[in-house]
Amino acid sequence: MPVLNAEQFLHESMSSTMRTLPRDAELRLLDDGSTDSTLRILEDWASKDARIRLHRHETPQGVHVSLNELAQAGDSEVIGRMDADDICLPGRWTRGLRATRTADMAFSTVLRINEQGWPIGADQPGPLSAQAVPWHLLLGCAVVHGTVTMRRKHFETLGGYENTGAEDYELWLRSASRGGRIVRSAVPTVAYRSHSHQTTHRRPWENDETPVLEESYTALAEKLLGPGDKDERRRQLSAVTHRGPISPNTRAAVARLLDEVHEESQNLPVLDRVLLEWRIRRERFRLAHRPVD
Repeated sequence: MPVLNAEQFLHESMSSTMRTLPRDAELRLLDDGSTDSTLRILEDWASKDARIRLHRHETPQGVHVSLNELAQAGDSEVIGRMDADDICLPGRWTRGLRATRTADMAFSTVLRINEQGWPIGADQPGPLSAQAVPWHLLLGCAVVHGTVTMRRKHFETLGGYENTGAEDYELWLRSASRGGRIVRSAVPTVAYRSHSHQTTHRRPWENDETPVLEESYTALAEKLLGPGDKDERRRQLSAVTHRGPISPNTRAAVARLLDEVHEESQNLPVLDRVLLEWRIRRERFRLAHRPVD
């Protein structure tokens, strides 16, 4: 759990995490140069529970640096992720551990809550199999970072997180393009909090100019759909990672992507195909109502 100026929700997140964490597991925390009372809160928790390991940066180093450092500091067979503003639901870790017996990365759906902790929505229903997840990733980041449990060997083989504004989505794309088995269970294991100070709300990937995200997206697209025009793939990636108006060319590129995914995914098992069709219809609706610049 990397933490930066998270005092507002930290007690609740820590309480739920420690309550659901197995007795033989450890929680590694990294304070990434917080300037509020975050470090004091973490030190207090660490003094009360021997399962907690506390790390610190004097100045902020960024999410990808913190995540890689935390992963490298441990030696467990399985690595889990938790955010300092979310809440672990019962079964968070046991379900993740069980799923990684047959998967390289395992996610779950989430219950979405607001700043006060009241439910405001849920994910697309249903499980996503290892066959279906890659197709969903072409249409955007279909899994929530804070629910991931992954095999350390697979994570290390991939080389960890890259320095990009969408370090999580890029890792999932890279894993899927290299044959990683990624699944998502239907049962929510995390209450995902939406608030004005969260990183996701700031959408740092929209100003990301590093090529690694585009490379990983293109690699997965080529694996599933075959070779394609790189400018076309660039427009499609831009559309699924950015909000706001899009050009007519980008609108047309996304429409072609939806057609390709629909056509090429017909051999999926029935439930996977139904859920993917639901997603495609939703994306078509959004595309139809998206402003054109």
